[in-house]
Amino acid sequence: MDKAFLSGMLVVLCLIHITQATRITSLHVIADSSSSVVVTWEKIDTDKVNTAIYANISYRQEYDDDQMWTSVDRVNINEGYKVINDLKYPYGLTCVRLTAYDVTGGLLDSPGQTCNRTFGEAPSSSPQGFTAYCKVLPNDHTLREATFRWQPVPVDCQNGVITGYQLTLRSKVTHNCNDECYASFILDSNTTRFHVPGGLSTRITYIASLVANNSYGESPPTLYQLQPIHTKPSSDRMNTLVFLALVILGILMGAWWAKQDQTSGQNRRNNTDLYKDSSAFRVNRTRRTGVVKNSHVNNNNNNNIVRV
Repeated sequence: MDKAFLSGMLVVLCLIHITQATRITSLHVIADSSSSVVVTWEKIDTDKVNTAIYANISYRQEYDDDQMWTSVDRVNINEGYKVINDLKYPYGLTCVRLTAYDVTGGLLDSPGQTCNRTFGEAPSSSPQGFTAYCKVLPNDHTLREATFRWQPVPVDCQNGVITGYQLTLRSKVTHNCNDECYASFILDSNTTRFHVPGGLSTRITYIASLVANNSYGESPPTLYQLQPIHTKPSSDRMNTLVFLALVILGILMGAWWAKQDQTSGQNRRNNTDLYKDSSAFRVNRTRRTGVVKNSHVNNNNNNNIVRV
């Protein structure tokens, strides 16, 4: 019984010694390509006994869930390196952790996680199909609102994961400019449509610039020009103007007809006076003609009397 107890204690002490004898240090993650990393480490054996035989390596990328770790095949702890290929998110941050075990399955002293970025670059192409639609505000015809639409950067040009967009509006004429000439909006990666509410002048030409961002930088910009809008009066204002025009036209027509009536009345009066004058002339002429005839008759009678 005492021998068995002593043997058990000896085994436990050996395991404790073995567990404490080996430590994994200097864990590094080195970018190997845009979609692969090389994991390296160093093993320290304090008692020169090679007790660690294998290790588990797992990694997580910046776009994974915080609790999501992907395991790699077990590696021999003595190899000192492991290449992880075909990462799910190229051109991104990759964090690696290593856990080493001894012959009995006991956990050895291992470093925490280490992170590094793979080789990458900013998106090489701009967002596609960038367009805008403007609408004048119904209650203020000096302002307009705009809706922008676009398509993402082509997948083979994203060089990683698109993390967001930046939309900038700037007036084409920058001198004597105030706040209405400039605006900038930071948008998330799922956005392909954005509405700018009323506040854009209808009299200013705006240059809209859109870029896509990933972990390394921003894409080349894609541009769209918002031309000034020559606004027309609303239907209510148009109706008011038409009504006033009709009123003014009615007044002018009334004045014209009144003048025509006055002229016609004066002409009628003048014609009446002329008619009266001509009638009197005819009467006087008839009277004068009658007197002449009577004088001829009297003269004839007198001639007849002399002949007798």
